[in-house]
This record gives sequence, structure tokens and C-alpha cells, in this order.
Amino acid sequence: MAQDETKKLLEQRAEELEYCRNRLVNIIAKCVEGIVIADDEGVIRHVNDAALMIFRRQANELIGLPFRFPITPDESKELTIKLPDGNLLNVEMAVSRTQWEEKPAWLITLHDVSAQRLAEQELRLLFRAVSFSPVMTIITDAEGRVQYTNPKFSEVTGWTQSEVKDQRPDFLDSGKMPLDLYSQVWKTISRGEEWRGQRMATKKSGAIYWESVYVSPVKDHEGNVINYVAIAEDISERKKMEEEHAFLAAIVDSSDDAIIGKTLEGIITSWNYGAEAMYGYTAGEIIGRPISILAPAERADEIPRIMEKIRKGERVPPFNTVRVKKDQSRLSISLRLSPVINSSGAIIGAAAIARDLNARSADVHGGKKGFFSHFVHRRPERSLHE
Repeated sequence: MAQDETKKLLEQRAEELEYCRNRLVNIIAKCVEGIVIADDEGVIRHVNDAALMIFRRQANELIGLPFRFPITPDESKELTIKLPDGNLLNVEMAVSRTQWEEKPAWLITLHDVSAQRLAEQELRLLFRAVSFSPVMTIITDAEGRVQYTNPKFSEVTGWTQSEVKDQRPDFLDSGKMPLDLYSQVWKTISRGEEWRGQRMATKKSGAIYWESVYVSPVKDHEGNVINYVAIAEDISERKKMEEEHAFLAAIVDSSDDAIIGKTLEGIITSWNYGAEAMYGYTAGEIIGRPISILAPAERADEIPRIMEKIRKGERVPPFNTVRVKKDQSRLSISLRLSPVINSSGAIIGAAAIARDLNARSADVHGGKKGFFSHFVHRRPERSLHE
């Protein structure tokens, strides 16, 4: 009788243990973290599906084999696992004590942190790129308060990051832009849209400069704006050159002399009003066509010979010649050519100034000719035909 009771209790105990074991196995199986059970000798006794995915192996390839990494209880560490295909995987490991099949065992939890480490590496690279960027970078919070500025910002504006931290970028306001500009910018980016534009801003010294600005909202996974990133470039020199070019364009367009720009291949690239009046072609009709259409047949070799000298950097003295107008009538002109040189010092084309020798008011035209020929010859890098 007593033996039957004992047997019954043992069977009941075995059932309870089996139930607990199955329940534990089920919990481990459903765990999103990799779980490895190892005995006191470090031999693997059980692995869940998440662990198999981490190791890229089947259960029979792991169970019964030693766990290859040192098992240190109550301590988290990061491992680098070499996968069967040769790739490396970063895994965070935590170890604790447990019971497995009524024996002490190690519960090893594995968490794949490869994506996190890759993101951290990309973030470090991005931070380095921003830090050494040739353009200014400003990051604000969702309320528009400055949280970060890169070194280029300090170099251009004179403001350090600590001086502008938690301030709104109003300190850059020059007071020379339309009053509603900033409200328009804020309305645009608050809607989650990007804004691009140019503005006059103020340095710490009070000096005014032009900048090209791009502002983009940064959103979280739910679509809420959490930051704004502004990329700005100092375009003061570009603006100055644009103003100079506009000034020169106005002078060229108002000249009675024909001022023509062309490539080294002799293709016309610019044609002023003086050229229209002199030759009869509009700019739309002539730009993109070869300059040789203006030369009479008996002077067909004149232009290639001149362009070869320009290409070689040789001086072409002013000379008189004959050209053909749109109506095929002949025109006696005085011609002066100068090379067009870009900012790198390379000759990229030629500028020609032609004066009708039969025109009246020669003294007036001569004065204009002298001004333009001096300007184009002495400062080709500022030519409109660059």
C-alpha cells in the first residue's frame, strides 16, 4: 500500500516536472532573444529558434557541443560571432543560473546588436562628416531652439555653439529681409515640409553676409517633428560676382559696338544688342551657330587661324576686316579679340568687339571701344562669356 502511494507521488512529481519543463521550453521557444541552455561543463543542452537564427545553424549542429565563449555569471558582455558564411555578427550576452532537467545549468541570453552597432557607426561617420563639412549645419529642437552647430557655423558667423545653445536663430536676423519671411519659413517647416531660399544674415561682429539655406524637419516613427536641420552656405562672394556680372551685362547690352562671345571651337555663346544692330541677326537666331557664317568666302580661313592663336594664348592685335550681314551685304569692321579665361586660368573661349568703320560718330564709338577692349583684355575672368 505504501509502495503504491510512493509510486503515485513519484509519477505525479514526474508529471509536474515534465509540465514545468515543457512550459519552460515553450517560453524559451517564444522568446525573441536567443536562449542557450548549457550545463555546468559548458555543453549546450538546448537552444531556441532565435538562437539558431543568430548562429545560422540547425539545433543538431549545436546541441551536445561546448559553448565556445567564456561563461561569466551575472555579467553582460559583447561577443563577435563568426557565421558559417564568414560574416561577423555582434551579439550581447548575459548569463544567469537556472535548472535544466533537475540539474544546475547556465541560462545564456543572446541579443543581436549588429544593426545597433552599424547604426552607431553610421552616426559616428555622419557626425564626423557634419563636423568637417564645408557648409554650416544647425540642428534645433521641435520648438526651433538651437541644439547643435558645427565648426563651420562658428567659423562663418563668429558664434560658438555654447553661445547659441537653446536660443532661437533670431540672432542671425539682419533686419534687411521682408518681415514675413521668417513666419513663412516657420509655417512651411511646421507642416513637415522643406524650405529653401536665400537671405541676408548677421555675424556676431555685426557684418552682413548672404547665405543659401535649406531647412528640413526630422520626424520620429510616428511622423511627429522632433528636430529641424538647417544647412547654410555663405554665398556672399557668389552674390558679389552676380552683381558684377549683372552690371557688366547691362554695359555690354547697352553698347553700340558688337560684343560677341564664342567657344574655342568658334560657336557663338553670347550676342549683344550692338551685334544685332550691326549684323541683323537676333540673339535667338545666332547663338549656338558657328561664327564662320559671318565671314565672306574669300576670308574663310581667317577665323580658324585667329581661334588657333587664341587657343595657344597668343596675342591677336586689333585689325580691320570684312564681315557678312544677315542680308548678305558686306560690312567693314575694326575687330579686337581677347581670350576668355576661367577661374582656373584656362582659356575657354574668346570675346570679340567689332566696330562698324562706316558708322558715324566715330569718336563716341571709339571711346566705347577703348573701354570695352581694355576691360575684356585686362579682366577676362570677369567676362560675361566665362
